[in-house]
Amino acid sequence: MNIGLFAAVWKRPALTKRWAAHCVALREELAPDIELVLSMTGSEGETSRAHAVHPWHYAEAPNQPLGRKFNVAVGTLRNHHVDAVFHIGPDDFVSASLIRFLASRIESGCHFVGLLDCYMFNIATGEVALCAGYPRSHPRHGEELGAYRMISTEFLSRVNWTPWNSTKVAGPDGHSRKRLEVSAPDLWRTREAHHVRGVGSAIDVKDGLGKTPWNLLLRRGFHAPATVDEVFAEIPRTSITG
Repeated sequence: MNIGLFAAVWKRPALTKRWAAHCVALREELAPDIELVLSMTGSEGETSRAHAVHPWHYAEAPNQPLGRKFNVAVGTLRNHHVDAVFHIGPDDFVSASLIRFLASRIESGCHFVGLLDCYMFNIATGEVALCAGYPRSHPRHGEELGAYRMISTEFLSRVNWTPWNSTKVAGPDGHSRKRLEVSAPDLWRTREAHHVRGVGSAIDVKDGLGKTPWNLLLRRGFHAPATVDEVFAEIPRTSITG
């Protein structure tokens, strides 16, 4: 099975370098059962391109609107004969077991599969937590996270490989979700969302440069306790910290 992993990169050169190396190690670990095709899209010219050493593929696009940048990123995989694409960010470290699990769901006939939650790691303080997804009081409770989505190429073909809105700046993941639902309701009905515990590992690294500060994330109630041993059971901490 061939899976295309793609991401849009921006700033954070040290973390991005470690993340890109981690993805290359994932590719080697998954072979030969799964061939992982790696593609990143940057916006800083040679600064971004420097992270895309072999076997990474690279494209350049403006950083905003982000939906357009995501469409460029996923479009780079169109001619690589992949069976599905997997979307993460350059601050998302995932395990081979997670990719195997999501790929198995695609092989079983699911066309859209994601995670309800993931681990969080504050690289500055060493704190860890489980990002528990949208709470019951939130209108999007029960939806999968924006990252860690795997989408079949059959689904992508229904939207001409442009699942994101290329003009809107805010809420790219919500817009893409709605576009997929409306464009192919038959495939949308096969979607699945799983808790990370038991299916692999996904760590969202917080370094203070993201949209939401760590303390605000915790105050919002989007988290649950997690242990250091649990968070780094499959992904060595040094892969993230160097």
